[in-house]
Amino acid sequence: GKNAGRIEQCAIDDTVQVSGSQYVGGVAGVNEGTIASISLGTNQISLQGNNNGGYVGGVTGVNEGTVLVCASSADTSKTEAVAQTTVSTNQNGSYIGGVTGQNKGSIQGLTQSSDKSSLNALISVKNDAKVYAGGIAGSNQNTISDYMFAGYIQAPGSPEGAIGGIAGKNQGTISNCLVNDLRMNKVSFSAEKVESSWYYTIRT
Repeated sequence: GKNAGRIEQCAIDDTVQVSGSQYVGGVAGVNEGTIASISLGTNQISLQGNNNGGYVGGVTGVNEGTVLVCASSADTSKTEAVAQTTVSTNQNGSYIGGVTGQNKGSIQGLTQSSDKSSLNALISVKNDAKVYAGGIAGSNQNTISDYMFAGYIQAPGSPEGAIGGIAGKNQGTISNCLVNDLRMNKVSFSAEKVESSWYYTIRT
């Protein structure tokens, strides 16, 4: 559904499965309000069907509002990533991210100088779909700050689309973010031009 209000202090229990064909998120398909302090468990969030250009994220498919401190830890005041959310798509032209498929608003993590909100997710692209995929957002058109992505991105090699540790496509501002021990499986892409026959690991 669509959120135009405020959702906060909630947990998405382990083994929750959410699927759809256009706008898919663990909390909301489209967020126009505020989603805050959501704990993500080992859930399955998937974009399926024959449509093109869908949006899928661990929290929301499209963010046009504000996402605050939504992380993998059961305690959203801490930085440990203790659970893995799986976000997947089989649609060409889709946007997929650990928090959101497309960010048009604000994604804000912890603001303490030594901490960041930590997201441990598996971003899975199936059927050789050509997509924009990112650890936090498939596409960022506004602001992402104070997040750490520690997870896996599995995607086919393709000259179309783009893949990145924080955002697949960035047309906004990304600040104080960290990609920690990212693994990319069978990836070839132009935005950050990394090619590998099996996987590529970034350690920071």
